Amino acid sequence: RYQRRVRERNIGMESNRDEAERCAEVAIHYLKAGNLEKAQKLLLKSMRLFPNERAQLGMKILERKLGESKENEKDSSNNHHSDQFGKREPEPEKKETDSGRSQERAWTKEQESEVKRILANKTDFYKIFNLSKDDVLNEAVLKKSYKKLCILLHPDKNKYPGAEEAFKVVSNAFSVLSDSRKREQYNTFGANFDKPNLSRGASPEHFEQFFLQSRHFP
Repeated sequence: RYQRRVRERNIGMESNRDEAERCAEVAIHYLKAGNLEKAQKLLLKSMRLFPNERAQLGMKILERKLGESKENEKDSSNNHHSDQFGKREPEPEKKETDSGRSQERAWTKEQESEVKRILANKTDFYKIFNLSKDDVLNEAVLKKSYKKLCILLHPDKNKYPGAEEAFKVVSNAFSVLSDSRKREQYNTFGANFDKPNLSRGASPEHFEQFFLQSRHFP
C-alpha cells in the first residue's frame, strides 16, 4: 500500500509539473505581448502547481516590467499636472516688501488689469462686459462674458485690492443687463436708475419757478 501511495503521489507530481510548465510557457507568451496581468496569474499558478525554473525566470521578468510600468505612469502623471491641456497655470507674481524680501502676490497681471478696468468703468455696464447693446440681447453671450469675469475677480481667487468691489460691480451689471425691464431703464436713466435721483425729474428750482408762473393772483 505504501509503495502504491508513493507511485500515485509521483504520478500526481509529474502531472502537476507538466501543467506548471505549460502555464509558465503561456505566461511567457503573455509577457512578450505586454499583458502583465494575465502573465502574473499564470506564473503564480505555475509556481503553486510545481516550482520550476521557467516560472521563476518569468517572475523576474514580470517584476522588472512592472517596475518600468510604474515609473512610466509616474512620469506621465507629473507631466499632466505641470502642463495640463498644454497650458501652464499663471504663476503668482512677486513683489518686494519693505524689508527687501521677495513675497508672492496672490494675483496675476490679468487679474490686476481687470480689476482696474472694471472700477474705471463701473457705471458703463456694456463696457464692463465688452459687449454692444445688440450683443447683450444674446443671453448665452452675456453669460459667457459674465462667467469669465467672475472667475478672474472672485475674492477667493483674486487678492488684488479692489477685487471684491469689482466683483460686486460685475454682478450688479449682469443683474441689470440680463433683465429686460431693468436694462431698458438703465438705457434711459443710466446706472442710478433704481435710486432716488432728482436729475430724473424736475429740480426744486424748476418746480418753484413753474409754480409761481402758473399762479393767478387776484
